[in-house]
Amino acid sequence: MTLDAADVLYDRKPEEARKRMNDANSRIRGSLESIRRAVRVLDEESTEMLAGDLKCEMENIINEFMMDTDIHVDSDFGQLTDDIKIPRDHAVFLTGALQELLTNGVKHGHASEFVVFLLGDTAHIRLEVTDNGRSDFNGSNSKAKIETGFGVRKIISYVEKCGGKTEFVNDNGFKSMVELKINV
Repeated sequence: MTLDAADVLYDRKPEEARKRMNDANSRIRGSLESIRRAVRVLDEESTEMLAGDLKCEMENIINEFMMDTDIHVDSDFGQLTDDIKIPRDHAVFLTGALQELLTNGVKHGHASEFVVFLLGDTAHIRLEVTDNGRSDFNGSNSKAKIETGFGVRKIISYVEKCGGKTEFVNDNGFKSMVELKINV
């Protein structure tokens, strides 16, 4: 789609077209690296994934989100050591949760900025996503909103099943926290 947009812009706005082509090139390179990493991970036939691989997946999600939406996302994954082993199911869940929380921030809160933290140790891993959006989510209606919202409900369900915890707070933006135990 980005290349198609560049083609349309090529004659009228060549600099914008070049920017879009460069963006597409970056995405293609990132996608190839993601595929290589996924093949490597699948080849290992392990029930665990290294935190470093999870961090790369999350960085790719964030980069694609920024390219698709032109919304800025600050991220900090430095407090999670790359060699910590995470259950593969948790890693897959956390990448999906990140996508859901970014999408919800734009769709429901009209957010224009996000901050994402991934941190943990050998016992826990925590994902925090904060945005500057505005929504009517609050203490009195949160239960009803969660029950009608498929994505957040699925996040809470998985985390509760695994003995973790979630927190959702709407105060000068929306903050989501998901914490899982990673002792296998």
